[in-house]
Amino acid sequence: MKRFLVTFCLFLPAAALAASLSPAQILSRAKAASGGDAWNHIHTLRSEGSIHTSGLSGHVTEVEDLATGRSVTHFALGPLKGAQGFDGKTGWNKSPGGEVSPTDSPRGKQLAATSAYQTVQGWWFPKRWPGKIKLLGKRKAGHNTYWVLHILPRGGLPFEMWINAKTHMIARTVMSTGMGSVKETTYFSDYRTVDGAKMAFHVRVSNGKKQYDTNVQLNKVQANVPVSAAEFAMPRQKLTDVSFVGGGNKATIPFRLINNHIYIKVGINGHPLHFMFDTGGANILTPEAAKSAGIKSKGAMQGGGVGKKSVNTGFGEVKNLTLGGKVVVRNQLFGVLAMPGFSNVEGVPFNGLVGYEVLKRFVVRIDYAARTLTFMRPQAFNPADAGTAIPFTYLGSIPGVKGSIDGLSGEFEIDTGSRAALSMWAPFVKKHHMDSRYKTTPDTVVGWGVGGNASARVTRGGKLMIGPVSVPDPVMELSSSKQGAGADKFIAGNIGGAILKHFTVTFDYAKQLMYLKPNKNHGAPMDYDRSGMWINGAKAGFEVMAIMTGGPAQQAGLKVGDIITAVNGKPAGDLTLYGLREMLSKSAPGTRVKLTVGKGAKAHDVSLVLRRLIPQKDGLKKAA
Repeated sequence: MKRFLVTFCLFLPAAALAASLSPAQILSRAKAASGGDAWNHIHTLRSEGSIHTSGLSGHVTEVEDLATGRSVTHFALGPLKGAQGFDGKTGWNKSPGGEVSPTDSPRGKQLAATSAYQTVQGWWFPKRWPGKIKLLGKRKAGHNTYWVLHILPRGGLPFEMWINAKTHMIARTVMSTGMGSVKETTYFSDYRTVDGAKMAFHVRVSNGKKQYDTNVQLNKVQANVPVSAAEFAMPRQKLTDVSFVGGGNKATIPFRLINNHIYIKVGINGHPLHFMFDTGGANILTPEAAKSAGIKSKGAMQGGGVGKKSVNTGFGEVKNLTLGGKVVVRNQLFGVLAMPGFSNVEGVPFNGLVGYEVLKRFVVRIDYAARTLTFMRPQAFNPADAGTAIPFTYLGSIPGVKGSIDGLSGEFEIDTGSRAALSMWAPFVKKHHMDSRYKTTPDTVVGWGVGGNASARVTRGGKLMIGPVSVPDPVMELSSSKQGAGADKFIAGNIGGAILKHFTVTFDYAKQLMYLKPNKNHGAPMDYDRSGMWINGAKAGFEVMAIMTGGPAQQAGLKVGDIITAVNGKPAGDLTLYGLREMLSKSAPGTRVKLTVGKGAKAHDVSLVLRRLIPQKDGLKKAA
């Protein structure tokens, strides 16, 4: 068994000791200890056992073809049922809702190659799948000493293999997840003999947070079982759980655009709620919304987003999801995710979101100018007037397109759930020295999401290319995140609502195509906050959550924690958070805004003078 379902991390000291053996000698001893020549005669494996993680328990089966690297894993874990596989060329995932997608992004292909290498045990059989192996030395952990090898499979991602220096058995593998310093560590134990070969019957995957550990205990392993190509092939997606109220093949519903986010009215088992439509997300309910709709949550898996912190995610079953009163999706599994204070971040009631699962069932057109969403059965979609077709891959469950910013190429997420225009992730920023290429603001808070706030330096790019489509002068955030989505080293960045709202955007997830058609707002200047502060909603008004160093808010004497109770004499209760944010970004530089801070005897007025904080045109530093 290789790895199971969830990626985690572990941090260990690396006190290297003198090495006296070559990698080939170490691996030869490991093979001998594991059964030696017996492995030469094992070509396939079929395993089954129990799986436990995050308060959920279930059953798992896996079939592996050791000659080709093909594999397939099926799991049933509480309310979660799904599969993942590799057919010899492409990896794939089947989600609990029945959605099927290839893991065809650059990172997905590398992960599939590494998984295949581990399946064929390329360290012993390099002709099956070659890789580069070097010795890092000896390391101590606990009471044991390990030989540590660095392995880079052909076409894959590197990982470490730890081999017990006394028993010569493979004890663990360690691999970077690509999210900052986070690593996945897989432990192997309870070795038993099957047809002369020793195999680990217990596998534990950990990030050092015990509550999120995944434990697999095998109870049966069979060698040299017959296998067929059909077992490993990506299954066809068969989703018959949708309908349109009143019949037909499509329906259009209105939405509100708030903070560049798309909000729609939904029904959860007949209970009315207010949801975000998010291509960067999945079916999510807040615990409060789940409780009000009578949805019981099970388990507590690790989840995360743009913020630094991880959060618990349970799961609940929804019999009927209704979108805008016109579209019905039945028997859906929702994550139940605590997002405390998010309604204050948005300034409107926030009960959850829909994303990947809904988009996999329809062709969806977002008409930002008309503020409508149209859901279509694929056979009802005519692409003739949809605009420029741009292929995308799956970055997990998020559409990813090839693009570039000022000549720097990479893979970009398309995320209607981001309020920003263009967010560049920290590893890409560092690799291309973007902080020194552009005139930027100081590091400042630029957003709030799952896991907390996100920070970045802000500037203006020159030209963004989304496939063949050009976007001039986008506002650009250069992330400084060390954890969370902004620390992803496999993706260049994220294209959000502030850019997408300049188009009519159509998603055809079945054919992996996104269409962009400029609308009446195309080419309009993109504005950025001119106050130098981040504000959220609060019970008594608007709370100052962050202050930009040297910005207008700091110069006006505002402080984190201040409560703004009136703006230009108008009580905060008569204003909206998103309306105030828009005013602070669109009002002309030099505009003086009178803010009343505090209430009663402690109330005082602050004069805030707005100032342009990023260049009007591209912020590239010109050569002298």
